Amino acid sequence: MVYDAVVVMGSGFRSENSPEIDSWGQKRLERAIEIIQSGIAENLIITGGTTHPKFKIRFCDGLRKIAIRRGISPKKILITAHIESYPKTTSGNIQQ
Repeated sequence: MVYDAVVVMGSGFRSENSPEIDSWGQKRLERAIEIIQSGIAENLIITGGTTHPKFKIRFCDGLRKIAIRRGISPKKILITAHIESYPKTTSGNIQQ
């Protein structure tokens, strides 16, 4: 069975002085890429609109760049954090 998509939940950045994705986010993305490249799922959905306060990059955009570098087609990636005034937590997303 091939699934439509695999979802990578948002996480965060290593620190306020680094635009690098934290280890939880990297591990989630690595597993999702393995699933797609093995043919289990076709698309990648990335959540996480937290914007780094210093570097002004959203978490989901950072993961998207990594996925593309790892061979995932940009056409196969959906980003869910597309609103500027989004909630900053999972519970906030549920309420919206």
